[in-house]
Amino acid sequence: MRAYEFASTGQFSYHSQLKQENINAIAFAYGSFKHLEACKTGLIPNVSEVEFLSRLRHLRNVFEIACLSSSLSQFSEPAWHIAREYDTRVISDIESGAKNWSSLSNGIEPDSIYCAKETVENRLKAKKSSAVKDPKKDVKKDRKACTT
Repeated sequence: MRAYEFASTGQFSYHSQLKQENINAIAFAYGSFKHLEACKTGLIPNVSEVEFLSRLRHLRNVFEIACLSSSLSQFSEPAWHIAREYDTRVISDIESGAKNWSSLSNGIEPDSIYCAKETVENRLKAKKSSAVKDPKKDVKKDRKACTT
C-alpha cells in the first residue's frame, strides 16, 4: 500500500478524495507514519527491521527533498501552526512530568489540541488587529498645517 491509501483511512474531510496525484505533504506524512506504525505493530506482517529502517530513511529522504526545494515560509499554514503548537505542548507536558510517553493515548491529546488551537487563533487575531490601520490616524497625517 502507498501513503495515500493509509491517509485515506483518516477522519479528515477530504480523506475520500485522496489519490497519489493530489496528496498534499501533510496527508502524505500522515499516511506514511500510519504505514510505519502498522508495520511495527504487526498489522502488516513479515516486515524485517532492515526493511522498516529503510522505509523510515526513505521517508526522511522524501522530506529532505521537500526541504531542499522549498523556503522557510512554504508549508506554514495555520493548520501547521496548530500542529506545531500541539507538539510543543505535549513535549512540554512530558518534560515537566505531567505526562509520559507510555501514558499518551493512541489518539490526539484533547487538552493539548484545545490549547494549541486557542493559542494559534489568538495569535492570528492579535496579528490581524495590529495590521488594521486606524483611519483617524491616517486623516491626521494627510492634514496640512495652517500656514497663516
